[in-house]
Amino acid sequence: MQNLGFLKKACCKIFSLNAMKAVTPPKTKIDDLQAEASFAMQHRRYKEAIVHFKNLLKLEHRPDWEQGLAEAYRQRALQIADKGMWQEAIILWDNYTKLEPKSLLSDAYLGWLVHAGQFPKLAKLLAEAGSVTEQGPVGRKLPETLAVLALQNEKLLAAFPQEHPIAKHHSVVKRAIKAYCAGRDEESEEALRQIPSRSPYRNVRTVLKALLLMGSDRSAGLEMLGRVEEGSACRRLAHALQGLARATGPDLVALSELPPKQQALIQKLNGYGKEQLNLLRDAKKIANSSNHRLVFNTVLSNRKILGESNCRRFCLAMLVDFPEGMDSFQKAFGFLSAFERQRIRALHEEAQGQYPQAATHWYKAIEELARMPEPGRDRMDEALILRHIAKLAEHEVPEIAVGALEKSLEVDPGDQMTYVALVGLYERIEEPKEAQEWLERALKRFPKDVELLTLAMHNANRRKAFKKAAGLAKTLLKIDPINSSARQLLIGAHIGHARKQFRAGKFDLAQQELDQARALDTHRRNVSLCIVEGLLALRKKDRQHAAGLLAEAWRLGGGGLSAQFQLNIEVLSLDQPLSAVAGLVPGLDKKYTANRAELSGLVKLIEHYNIGEKRRLPDALKPLSPILTRSLKQPGFTQDDFFNLGQALVSSALFEQLYICGTEALRHFPVMAAAVYFQVYAKCKGMANRMTPADESRLDQAMERAHRDKDIRTSMMIGKFFRELDDPLDFGFDEDLPPGLEDFSPSMAPAMMKRMDELEDMPRAELIAMLAKALPVSLPLKNMSHQELMDIAAVMVMGELGVDLGSLLGGASPFGPAKKLPKSR
Repeated sequence: MQNLGFLKKACCKIFSLNAMKAVTPPKTKIDDLQAEASFAMQHRRYKEAIVHFKNLLKLEHRPDWEQGLAEAYRQRALQIADKGMWQEAIILWDNYTKLEPKSLLSDAYLGWLVHAGQFPKLAKLLAEAGSVTEQGPVGRKLPETLAVLALQNEKLLAAFPQEHPIAKHHSVVKRAIKAYCAGRDEESEEALRQIPSRSPYRNVRTVLKALLLMGSDRSAGLEMLGRVEEGSACRRLAHALQGLARATGPDLVALSELPPKQQALIQKLNGYGKEQLNLLRDAKKIANSSNHRLVFNTVLSNRKILGESNCRRFCLAMLVDFPEGMDSFQKAFGFLSAFERQRIRALHEEAQGQYPQAATHWYKAIEELARMPEPGRDRMDEALILRHIAKLAEHEVPEIAVGALEKSLEVDPGDQMTYVALVGLYERIEEPKEAQEWLERALKRFPKDVELLTLAMHNANRRKAFKKAAGLAKTLLKIDPINSSARQLLIGAHIGHARKQFRAGKFDLAQQELDQARALDTHRRNVSLCIVEGLLALRKKDRQHAAGLLAEAWRLGGGGLSAQFQLNIEVLSLDQPLSAVAGLVPGLDKKYTANRAELSGLVKLIEHYNIGEKRRLPDALKPLSPILTRSLKQPGFTQDDFFNLGQALVSSALFEQLYICGTEALRHFPVMAAAVYFQVYAKCKGMANRMTPADESRLDQAMERAHRDKDIRTSMMIGKFFRELDDPLDFGFDEDLPPGLEDFSPSMAPAMMKRMDELEDMPRAELIAMLAKALPVSLPLKNMSHQELMDIAAVMVMGELGVDLGSLLGGASPFGPAKKLPKSR
């Protein structure tokens, strides 16, 4: 009984719970659900809105909630369609139309069906809705799009009723296409006449009519293709056909951009056979391929279609990238000469950046040319190859380039540009004797060539052959009166003569030279001329005129670091103290800092005065050392800036500033090889034998880095410094003077420097003549560089000052008893 009672109580409990479940309201109130649904719609959270409206409709059926759910479905469908989720958008839109059955057929919905490939559903809608579908841009294109697709899709065709225009006209269009592809033009035209002007195939009909016209009237056919309606499904096809009709060959790029079915249609319309279709397939594969073997073999295997001549040219060009194909090429097209094989291998090595190997093959090609019989051989080919070798080698191994250019001139001595290139290379590798020799040969052949005359003029100026340089400048101005380079050099020559006359106390002669220079400087732009004129006026006690000229020079020079340096060096070049111009120019503030442009201008001035006033550079720059030190520590310099500044400081012997330049360069560019050179050069004050083992190791590593980075100018600079370790003219002067210099008193230094200054300014021909008279032995002085001549002169001047040359040079003097050098004029 107790068990039955318990069971009865349990049943009552379950019953009461079920009753409670039926009448208990949902946890979320209707007002809250409505508010959440409204909030979700306002904030475009349509997925949440759909859930809220569904929950509301579970509680009660209300028309406004149904409309809200329908709108949420519609908006959510549009939202996810923007993400390309066509299938999901279609399902949501179908849910919307169930709730709103009277809604118009959406153009967007038709587009989704096309994207999703639901063509049967599209066909059904098209048949049911009729003209309603043509209200939007997609709907207007839809019948034609489905008609074109139905040409290749039997399932889609079967979805249309037999009386629908797509199904009704389908067989006629297929017959027209088939007849055209088979070349039965009349049959094709007859079929096309059966297609009405309002048929969904009307643009297909226009395309076929245009193709039929092409055979007899190409321009009329092209004009008809242009009639295909804008926005038509056939528009891209018509555009591609126009391109193909105008092209000399098939436009594979335009063809590949078409959908596969349209590509197939064009291929059929062109009547391509199996071989041609295979070629098109292969062409697509190799279009963007970097596999040279694949491209080469594809073209080779299709030479029957592409044409033997075209394929031979293409494959011959391809051998440069794929030299392994030479055997296959010879089997297909015939024998390649030994010269041609070497040419291909040389070009291949060039393409790989292997220039030494390329040069080897080019030389072998020249050997093969030499073996050819005379009638079929052109020696100009040899000259052209040699010049090409020089072009390859000029940066890496300029010595090879020099040899190649010399050989090319043996074969073809009439090429002016080769002389220019050869002279330039010899100057770059610091072989002035050879540069001058080839320049003279070139001028004999081309005496009125402006470029060669300009080179010769600058070459003479560097060699301090000032009279010759001035003569060449005058010749240039006769040929080219507006040649600014020649005009400036001639002005400089007159100023140089004026300086010499000034130092000799011949002020009237100095004035004559300056007047000639002024006649050439009509626009008053030459700073040096103004300064020397001012100093001459000062020497004549005309302080007011001097102040005006120096102020003009200061303004022309920019009034900064460059102006101050140029003033200093011009004053010193006239053997005047820097104090001579005190108070006549503004000068620079002690805290002055030069900007990047000023430092660049200073570098150019140092390069200019390095020819002729080199010995005065340190004294001219020394007062500017604090400004230079401060300016070098500015940010914003490039590697080229540091390199140019460093070279200028090397030639100026400003070792403290040079070390700072190297340090700052390494701070900004830690792997700059030239910066290491500047530091080491500054530490040993330009004397290679003062290098410590650690410095030598650093410099050696820097040279290796320069070679790796193909930094030719740095590697040449370091290499030259290393060669000075074994320089026979380097007597190794150090803190401990060698035997023979014990007699060299510090008091002799000013006399020696003054004497060397006189000799430095002396024209080359005069210097050689003086040394030849003073030396008891015959030396090849004319073949020596200016620096070598000055080194010999320095030894002779030491002898004049009483130094025992025999003891200095380790034995009897090789010059014998030195004669006193005559005074320079």
